[in-house]
Amino acid sequence: MKKNSKNNNFVIQGSLLAFAGILVRVIGLAYRVPLINIIGKVGQGYYAAAYNMYQIILLVSSYSLPLAVSKMMSYKLSMGEYRNAQRIFSLALIYATIVGFIGSAAAYFGADYFSAVVLKIPYSNLAIKVLAPTIWVMAYLGVYRGYYQAYGNMVPTAISQIIEQIVNAVVSVGSAYYLCQLALKQGNSAMVPVYGAAGGTLGTGMGAFFALLLLLLIFAFYGRRRTKELRLEKSRRVDSYGKITRNLVLTVLPVIFATAVYNINGIIDVGVFTRAVEFFGKAAGKGVKEIEKEAAGLYGLYSGTYILLINLPIAISNALSSSLIPNISRHMAARDMKSIHRKIKIAIKFSMIVAVPSSIGLAILAAPIVHLIFPKDLGAIELIQHGAFAVIFFSLSTVSNGILQGSGRMSKPLKNAVASLIIHLATLFAFLYIFKMGVFALIYSHIVFGLSMCVLNSISVRKTLGYKEDVIRSYIITLIPGILMGIMTYLSYRGLQFIFGSDMGSISKRINLIYIVIPFMVAIITYPLFLVKFKVLRKKEILAMPKGKKVYRLFRKLHLM
Repeated sequence: MKKNSKNNNFVIQGSLLAFAGILVRVIGLAYRVPLINIIGKVGQGYYAAAYNMYQIILLVSSYSLPLAVSKMMSYKLSMGEYRNAQRIFSLALIYATIVGFIGSAAAYFGADYFSAVVLKIPYSNLAIKVLAPTIWVMAYLGVYRGYYQAYGNMVPTAISQIIEQIVNAVVSVGSAYYLCQLALKQGNSAMVPVYGAAGGTLGTGMGAFFALLLLLLIFAFYGRRRTKELRLEKSRRVDSYGKITRNLVLTVLPVIFATAVYNINGIIDVGVFTRAVEFFGKAAGKGVKEIEKEAAGLYGLYSGTYILLINLPIAISNALSSSLIPNISRHMAARDMKSIHRKIKIAIKFSMIVAVPSSIGLAILAAPIVHLIFPKDLGAIELIQHGAFAVIFFSLSTVSNGILQGSGRMSKPLKNAVASLIIHLATLFAFLYIFKMGVFALIYSHIVFGLSMCVLNSISVRKTLGYKEDVIRSYIITLIPGILMGIMTYLSYRGLQFIFGSDMGSISKRINLIYIVIPFMVAIITYPLFLVKFKVLRKKEILAMPKGKKVYRLFRKLHLM
């Protein structure tokens, strides 16, 4: 029983991190509403452009540190080499100091160039400068999160993420409001969205700072544990700092490139899209300022509503990936391929079980959700309806990335991401300039990128790890309960429209909330029934879930097993 519990620890730890990830995104969703109301659609465009630039610099500098530290340290810990694990941690902090400083300096001093030339949204420069110090803080934060993940403990990471987002929410809304009022007092209403976007980004840095403080306190509290581990050191083999540095760089660089390419499509999208808007705007005889506002507004709609909502369910796959990497790394050290294959199967199935109903639910309930949360951005309804199925592809590609990286196949996600990026760019240009699809070009090319990553990563996992994928059980049969749940959800939603009316603009917020809650409850009730009916979940997989025994007994009482 202990062995089974240990084997399934990644599911429990992943679930804790997933819960934190969902809560973080819910908080993000909650504070984004007043933030958008304060800074407006144009300000949201400046905010989104600056944040994309910040993410790219963060990706290139230190985004991969949690993964690299957790992977390298977990391998050494599984071998009982505690001294080497501590050396890895110390060198990672030095690395974070160097790359964090370089990244922060690049963001601050290059803000004007990035905003005017790369993004083609000049007024996003102030927000980029405000975000610059956050890159340095995030570098240290990444090292400490990787340290705890190496021990298979996701609790510090989960708590720090929640603290980070709470502080982020309070400071972002407060500072955005203050700076917008400051611009109005100065009699410069044109700078309101610019100041507002800069104020919105200030919360990101303050949130990261307080999260780092929390992890430092936890680290100091567990000082005796580290001393005890060093006393229990059985291995006399101590790796040189040169060797550890080389291994750290060789681990970090492929992850940096793979993650950067995997996420750089966002920064490329804004550049390509704004140039397309400029091209067609000039052809229509529009002015420069009018074109800039139109581009910022449309991109703000795409990134501030569509991307924000679909990232909510993807949080679970991100958490599974984070917990999967050190687990697979330990099994690779023991050459236990059977355990690796079992965990790959469970991770993919759990990812599908969450992603399928999430994507279908978003597509069906897009109208009431947007009317309730983003009443000023109703144009996002169609975007979500058309692009909700990206949730499935990005959830699966995130998990498969973690599988490949945890098994030491660091170059595979990079190659797959480069190939997917090329396909993504080709489709984006075609959708923009040939089919003239406007903002929908971003949606469809985004889906194409996720689908390409899914397919290529799946091929890599099969070839490198010898994993024989059960396509029917893992994918096709998992889709059927989701589709049936979607039908039931849609019928309940249409029934409510028949009773209360289908004109969303004329109904109250209370009725609008009913349009979301009742179909959601229908989905919650029917989906588990269909999962068990089609035997998507089996006894051993239910027992692998957190509180699995209680869930299994519930199914037995309902005569579902």
